Parts: sequence; C-alpha cells; structure tokens
Amino acid sequence: MSRLARIRTQVEAGEVLSEEDHRELARAAAESDGPTLRLALGHALINAGAEREALGLLESLARTFAGDLQVHLGLARALLGLERFVEAEAALHRALALSPEDPEALKVLAVLAMRRGEHARATDLIQRAVERDPLDGEALLVEAELAAVEPSPVARVLPVLRGGDFEPPGALWTPGPAGLRLYYVLEHPELLRYLPAADLVPATVAAAARVNLAQLPAELRLIETEGDRLFLAAAPTGLWALATGDGHDAARLACLNERQWEAIRAVTASEGPFGVSLARRELVLLCDESDPEAVKRLEASGGAPDGIEGRFRLTPAGLE
Repeated sequence: MSRLARIRTQVEAGEVLSEEDHRELARAAAESDGPTLRLALGHALINAGAEREALGLLESLARTFAGDLQVHLGLARALLGLERFVEAEAALHRALALSPEDPEALKVLAVLAMRRGEHARATDLIQRAVERDPLDGEALLVEAELAAVEPSPVARVLPVLRGGDFEPPGALWTPGPAGLRLYYVLEHPELLRYLPAADLVPATVAAAARVNLAQLPAELRLIETEGDRLFLAAAPTGLWALATGDGHDAARLACLNERQWEAIRAVTASEGPFGVSLARRELVLLCDESDPEAVKRLEASGGAPDGIEGRFRLTPAGLE
C-alpha cells in the first residue's frame, strides 16, 4: 500500500493524521485536479476538529463538483460539526437528489428528524436506509432507538413566547398577541424540545398547553434596578418580575388565565393596566402604568440579545 493510500485509509477510519501525513495529503490535494484528494483533506480537517477550516474547502468543492455525491455528504458533515443543522440538511437533500436512496444521507436525515421530534418522518427515512442495506449497523441502531421512543404526547406540553422572526425549522407555532408567536415544548427541567408541526393539530396542542400552564402560576417578585442590573428589592419600587426561570413566564402573560391575573392583582394591589417588558426574554418585568417612576424603571431596565423588543400592556383581556 502506498503512503497516500494508507493516509486515505486512516482518514476514512476517522483517525487524526500526524502533522507529516497531513502535510503530505495537503500537498497531494493541491496538485490534484479532481475532488477525491481534496475531499479527503476536508475529512482529515474535520477529524482533527477543524470544521471551520474544512467548511471553506468543502463549499468550494460543492460549487465546482456539484454532481459529486460524496462532496455534498462531506459538506453536510462539516456543517453538522458546526451545528448548522438547516444548512447541513440542505446539503443532504442535494445528495439525495443525486442518489435518492443513498444510505448515508438517509441515516443522517433520520437522526436530524428524530432530534426535532419528527418521529414519523425519521422512521420513514431510516426504514429506507435499512431496506437498502439490511446489515447496516448504524441504520439498525437508529431504527431501534426510534422503536423505543413513542411520538410525543400533548398532555405534558407547555407554551413559550417568541418574537415574530423566530423560526426553528419545522416547529409547531400558533399566533400570539401583538405579532408574537407561541411555540410548544415538552416539559423538561433542562432541555427545550420544540414540538414538530408534522402530525399534530395546532388547536389541540395549544389547548393542552394552556391547561397545563394554568396549573403553574408564577409568583411576582419586587425588583430594584441599577443601570441595566436587576436585583430583588427590599422596599417597594413599583417594579415586579415573573422570574420562575422555567422559560414560560412570557407565555404566562400571552396565555393569561384568571388564576395568574388574580395573583398579579393581589401582589400589586392594582387593577392595571400594567406596562410589560419582555426584553430579557425569560425574565418578564411589569409595573402599574399609573406609576410614572415605576414606568421609568421599566424603560431603563435594559434587555438581552435574544429578548423581545417593544412596549407591551397587560390587561384582564391579556397581553397587547
């Protein structure tokens, strides 16, 4: 076996090359007219954890050799390593356009669908891969994992409020107040898993989410401000926060129910209307609009990069 053939075998096995072998492969790739050695170099970079460097090389190859299946699979691998899942899926679909039953593309697409909770789609994809190669260990493993997981039930679903420009691919959403969107996730103390739009009835999910959220009202906490810093106040400030930390506080106002409204009225001793800031996303701030000093504190409370901008008002009718 030639040295270059040995190096390629190591790359295909996922091994990290020595500096000397990497230089040899890079030299050979630079002198090559075709995609094979340059693609091997891209995989060698990914094996070494240099996905960003590999990405530029593989994107160039995909433009030059648009009809090469392995190039698109390599590009998808680099994108997956960078967690650019939407772009990776697009590359995999380009691979399938060239070879509709390619098992590698089908397996990765199945894993991506399973990650999003798209149980039926993931099952269809992995069954196609198994039909192509009944002895493919990776495909059989994914198939077994899918068989052990039932489609997501709606009895444990809760809503989260997001801006109108928030669009996780394939996620189920319904219109919220003021141009915002309500997405739906499975209750979990650490993970935020969006329910997929496929195979679910939006009205049924939304109704179940509201019922579940109504059972979990949030307490209000008195807040003090110092610049854009917030901390618990020892004396009345007129500024309160819903701050359970469970990710659903903004949705508690967007899906306002009588129990949550009564909790707000009891603590603030006010009938509102209330000024509301969602700029910190998970930390919801509100104040009585009739208190000008509290309104100033609310407006000066700052925000976070992923917060929802704008001025909102809360009344018994909900958030507007």
